[in-house]
Amino acid sequence: MQDNYEQFSQREDPSSEDDAYQQNLDYFIKNALDLNQAEEHELQTFSFLTVLHISAFLRYREIAGKLLSVYELQAIPGWDLETIQKMLPYIRVGPALTFKEDLIKRFKKGEYAIIARMVYNPATTTEQIYTGGREQVFSRIQYRQGNTLQWGISAEKDAGEPWFGSKRRYGFDFYSGHLFFRNSRMIKVCALGDYVVNVGQGLIHWQSMAFRKGADILQVKRQAEVLRPYHSAGEVFFQRGAGVTIGKNKWSLTGFYSSRRMDGTVVNDSIGGGQHLLSWKKDGYHRSEREFSLKNTWRLNTFGSCIRLGTASKNISFNVLHYAMSAFMQKPDLPYHFFSFEGRSITNLSIDWGMTKGNVHWFGEAAVHNLKSFAFLSGLLASLDSRMLFSFLYRKISPAYQTLFGNAFTESSGVSNENGIFAGISFRPSPKWKIEGYIDLYRFPWLRYQKDAPVTGTDLFIQCSHRFSKEFEFLTQYRVESVNEIEEGSFSNRQIAAFPVHKRQWRTQFHVKMNKSLMWRSRAEMIWVYSSDPEPDRGFLAYTDLIYKPMMKHYSAGIRWQFFETESYDARIYAFENDVLFRFSVPSFNGKGKRYYVNLQYDLSKKISFWLRWAHTISRDNNELISDNNHKTGMNVQIRFVF
Repeated sequence: MQDNYEQFSQREDPSSEDDAYQQNLDYFIKNALDLNQAEEHELQTFSFLTVLHISAFLRYREIAGKLLSVYELQAIPGWDLETIQKMLPYIRVGPALTFKEDLIKRFKKGEYAIIARMVYNPATTTEQIYTGGREQVFSRIQYRQGNTLQWGISAEKDAGEPWFGSKRRYGFDFYSGHLFFRNSRMIKVCALGDYVVNVGQGLIHWQSMAFRKGADILQVKRQAEVLRPYHSAGEVFFQRGAGVTIGKNKWSLTGFYSSRRMDGTVVNDSIGGGQHLLSWKKDGYHRSEREFSLKNTWRLNTFGSCIRLGTASKNISFNVLHYAMSAFMQKPDLPYHFFSFEGRSITNLSIDWGMTKGNVHWFGEAAVHNLKSFAFLSGLLASLDSRMLFSFLYRKISPAYQTLFGNAFTESSGVSNENGIFAGISFRPSPKWKIEGYIDLYRFPWLRYQKDAPVTGTDLFIQCSHRFSKEFEFLTQYRVESVNEIEEGSFSNRQIAAFPVHKRQWRTQFHVKMNKSLMWRSRAEMIWVYSSDPEPDRGFLAYTDLIYKPMMKHYSAGIRWQFFETESYDARIYAFENDVLFRFSVPSFNGKGKRYYVNLQYDLSKKISFWLRWAHTISRDNNELISDNNHKTGMNVQIRFVF
């Protein structure tokens, strides 16, 4: 998962505040999922379970009946020892409940959780004066009974945003609330308040966190329930309104409506009247007078419907989404915006499918935007042997294809202007050795930001891991990415100057379980970036972690010591960092310096837990401090009540 988050942060927002995945894992550790009652959408919660795993499990349970023990998982085709070990902390096998018992359990056996967190990072520059304090504050109260009933309220203010006053009469800058329940007779899902929508393979709409290329080559397929509750701190990627899924046996129908005020630059048209939306602000910050002037300047209404027919092993869905904006969206008149959407509404239609035959799963999605521009994606997952897995994905997305919340398996962060072929393989020659790798060939057929001509690229990755024993595991990986860049401005001068950019990364890491309480983990990573200069820009990063988790104790701790040195921003290196519960960070490091952090956790009782994190970075140049601003310190404090 750390590798997935690092790959995600290189293409998306490194400070993502979507903690739904961590919440689900934490809940199932304390409230194990009963495999005899588990449904498809519940198994999809675990990202390390592919559609082949889920389909094989459901088929086995249908044929053999209810499981008598978790040891039966060894008999399911495709469920190797590594997959089973990943699942064990979250599952159990128990007797079935009657409808009356299940209803009582929903309301009387649930879990209330209250969480409060403060992140304090002293300012390092004075270039911009914010109207609020430096602290980031988040709080949430939530009730949950498995995946059947959830409700909660969240509130957050970012660093630099003010408390109360004329602009903050209600204290926090952002509030969110949700009510969500499942499996009530014909109503499979009902969502009120804030929720996320995930459709198909992300060509027209996907709002949950979704990973792209990484060591897990089988994650090329998106899988999630259409409607999910939203209870994170991000202020953009969710819906606000109502949604419902009804169904029975082999069919389901989902419909939803959302109406939200969004941030952006809106100007009045002095000639034709009306309003024009020039840019859409997605960071959620309201720290300065200018940022506050862009808050809630336009409204986005979203309507959608999905019809699904079939089962987990063979299904097809028909999807439609319509976005209506209160202002006329108009991008600046620049060459790379030639195909960008202009107007007040977008309609996306798609068909997505999935079919499992034996050890092979075929899936895909075909979409159209305003009945003009097309996008297509199709892939294959196959278990060629008990020791070998294969994945393949083809994508072709027109430069004119547009969607507001698309998030498909692509090289770029958006869903537009891209063609590509991805192929990955995972091979386990022996129980202790595992080799994984992929190759991705992609092309952007039209211009992009700061790219004055079409661009082609190749991404090659290979990873080898060896488990010497239960206590010692070693891993090394190598990645090469080559992109044909176009010198900025050369296209307009009619003299296109192309040069290849090669990025090579090599990483080696290991972890040793020294005893039942102490684990030692280390990593070393190097990067070389070759561009128009004959000499590459180099980067190096190394860290060591010590994690102390004594059994049956009320406390745990972790410490990291890290050194980094890079010759340019292009040679920056990302590193996942553990944080307080439900929070992670993947900062990038460039320049030269050292960093350390300490994580502490203490359970005051069975119901109250406390976390503290202290991090400090010292940046240097030629072993001399550049300025006092290169001392960067951060502190996170969190407390949680569960009852």
